[in-house]
Amino acid sequence: MASRRERSTRAYPVLTAQDLRDLRVVAGLSVRELAERLSVTPAAVSYWECGRYGVPRWRVSAVLEAIAAARAENAEMRERAGDLVRG
Repeated sequence: MASRRERSTRAYPVLTAQDLRDLRVVAGLSVRELAERLSVTPAAVSYWECGRYGVPRWRVSAVLEAIAAARAENAEMRERAGDLVRG
C-alpha cells in the first residue's frame, strides 16, 4: 500500500519553474496579473518561476485554471477585435 505522502502527491501534476513561466507568457499574463488571480504576492510567483520554491502541489490546479482562463479571455478578445476589423 502507498504511503500517505505518496498518495497525497499523486493527485497533482508537477509544474516546473520553466513550465510555469512558459505557460504564463503564452497566456499573456504578467507576474503581477497571475499573482492577483491566485491571491498571492508577485514575489511568490517570481520565486516559483526562478525555482527558489516549487509551486505548492495543492495550488497547481488553481495555477493551471488561472492560466487557462486568461488564454480563453485573450482568445475571446482577439475574436471580438477581428469582428470589429471586419465590420
